[in-house]
Amino acid sequence: MNDFTVKGCLTAVMVVFALSTSAQAGGAQGMEYSGSVGSFSNDAIGDGRDRWQSASYQRSFIFDKNDAGMMQQIELRGRAQIVSPWTSSRQEQDRPYSSVLGFGAFAHGDLIGLESHVGGEIVVQGDHTGLPAFQSGAHDFLGLDKSYDPENTSDEHVSDRVTVRGEAGLAKSFRPFEGVLFRPYGFIAIGADESATIGMDVVLGSLAQSSSWTRDHVTGQLLTHQADTKEGFSFVAGIDATRVLSSMHIPEESAVAPEVTQTRARIGAQLYVGAADVFFGQTWLSEGFVGQSDTQRVGTLSVSFNF
Repeated sequence: MNDFTVKGCLTAVMVVFALSTSAQAGGAQGMEYSGSVGSFSNDAIGDGRDRWQSASYQRSFIFDKNDAGMMQQIELRGRAQIVSPWTSSRQEQDRPYSSVLGFGAFAHGDLIGLESHVGGEIVVQGDHTGLPAFQSGAHDFLGLDKSYDPENTSDEHVSDRVTVRGEAGLAKSFRPFEGVLFRPYGFIAIGADESATIGMDVVLGSLAQSSSWTRDHVTGQLLTHQADTKEGFSFVAGIDATRVLSSMHIPEESAVAPEVTQTRARIGAQLYVGAADVFFGQTWLSEGFVGQSDTQRVGTLSVSFNF
């Protein structure tokens, strides 16, 4: 059995496990809907240069398991992501245009005293996602004539395909004082992406008491559906480093290759007052491909209401 087959089988097992667990969650009396959290990331609210990690949105729906077991929570997640080149006058040899829709399930729980998650997603990639037309139409509607337009450029686009991406990770929460959380973590991805990441998050404020976490896929910003129960102000920061073996956004036939080591550094503030919960953050992204002429800063916004 070759390397590709082994990785494909492992990823398929992770995806099937997560989806079957979530299906049981939907019909089992032992599962209870707990809440949701979403995040919108865009370079327009970052460095504003309209390039590379251009836009993304994800939404996670959390279900708690009432009976005892290793996995206490199920996260159902949908996401959309657009990665675009810069203009040729700015970046001579650039990454291809890539658009992705992901639909997945992740089981969260406790493993020998560590917070664990395992699961995967079905990934629909390419122009058949409809995201290039959506981006072009949105820019026209907003009057952004100088913004990148995927419908009217000759840049390379990643081919249409449907694939799978699996992920498994561990974390540990340390609370040395009330309102202070240190959370080192690591995870691996296989399938459409092949990589390993290690990092650390720090949370100061009421949000530090949250017990359930997920993460923005693009920026790594730490998210929780429990934010609307933690009144007051919180500060969030994080940093991680990823060893990249392959990326769905830069196939082997592309003109450029992904950077082997990529880092993210991020800060954010969470404020909950009355019925509104607002998070705003900034993330610095290192070079994503060999020859990338600059780093990038992306903004993240998450808003929810407690009615």
